[in-house]
Amino acid sequence: MPTLPGTAPRRITSRLSASALRRGGLDAFKRFFSAMPPDSGMAFVLVPHLDPAHRSLMVELLSRHTTMAVCEAIEGMAVDANCVYIIRPNRDLLMRDGRLRLSDPAAHRGSTIAIDGFFRSLAEDCHEKAIGIILSGTGSHGTPGLKEIKSVGGLVLAQEPQTAEYDQMPQSAIATGMMDFILPPEKMPAALIDYTGHSYVKQAYAIPPENPPVEQIGRVLELLRTRSHYDFHLYRKNMLTRRIQRRMGICQIEEVSEYVAFLQQHPDEIISLSRDLLIGVTSFFRDPEAFELLQQQVVPELVERATGEIPTRVWVPACSTGEEAYSLAMLFLEHFAATNQPVNLQIFASDIDAESLEATRQGVYPASAVSGLSPARLSQFFVKRDENHYQVNRLLRTSIIVTRQNVISDPPFS
Repeated sequence: MPTLPGTAPRRITSRLSASALRRGGLDAFKRFFSAMPPDSGMAFVLVPHLDPAHRSLMVELLSRHTTMAVCEAIEGMAVDANCVYIIRPNRDLLMRDGRLRLSDPAAHRGSTIAIDGFFRSLAEDCHEKAIGIILSGTGSHGTPGLKEIKSVGGLVLAQEPQTAEYDQMPQSAIATGMMDFILPPEKMPAALIDYTGHSYVKQAYAIPPENPPVEQIGRVLELLRTRSHYDFHLYRKNMLTRRIQRRMGICQIEEVSEYVAFLQQHPDEIISLSRDLLIGVTSFFRDPEAFELLQQQVVPELVERATGEIPTRVWVPACSTGEEAYSLAMLFLEHFAATNQPVNLQIFASDIDAESLEATRQGVYPASAVSGLSPARLSQFFVKRDENHYQVNRLLRTSIIVTRQNVISDPPFS
């Protein structure tokens, strides 16, 4: 969210998610706010799982642990620094232009929209000033939304599982490999205050993108190429500068020259920076209009051309964790079945990142990631692995050929 003019305090929006009070969420909130100074300059939006049929006592309970103003969210309410806002029971919550927007929940998705939907809207509204935190709770909700925050340069944290009464939500978030901090709730405030005090967050551009320290940025890129074997020289300079600054903010380093020295001394930071630069955000049928066009105009024509000898071949470069490739596969398999044609399909899913490719091969996704699929598609193409995970079925997996490829340096598929 943009810095307010004049003497108004900076306003960084932090969203905390925890599961129902009976599942340990209240204890995590208490520990967090007992350690958070009341004048941090941040605004906090809490989206716990609440019983939709009963009045929430969260305002009264949390007011005992902070001197900040604590209130339930109201439609259209402006978000101010040093205040705590709590979602109302049986409501979805979004952030738009610095204001809270309430709506009736989608019946078939339950609390998933409240958690992941708010994270996505927070990312869109606040960009690098968005902070997403996952605390104690059951299930995997919140994980897809955290990816959205990370993709726009925001900060993401998860509670240290050993300190959580219920560790499924933190474990799901941590499994993405994207967490910037993994801490007990009482240690999170100090990390947030340090981070929000860094020039990356305080200013729109601490290093002007049109005039970055070219030599020092070049040294960072050379270290990445040498140590990680990824060449980022052709990436957009604006994006490179911002992602480097983000890591500098997390490491509490102000000068790029100091960060170069830090990278030389800490190989793990090179891995963290390369992951930030490679981050891919995706979801099933992520762009509905594009997939609608494919379903109506492109897929039928390609299936009509298919023969027993010549397969329908599709390439999905930069496939990330595979959701886009599997979404396309679903469209093709549905049309093959609708036209009573034998399935003859090859979808090449490629990416530069080995961890993303392994996730694509496994095809295992948290329940929150598949919550937007229709019940028919979920039943037809997925198998429930456990209470919180689904796996694409064998027919869908065998239509995907997963391979590592750099579209800049490697030849295309012939």
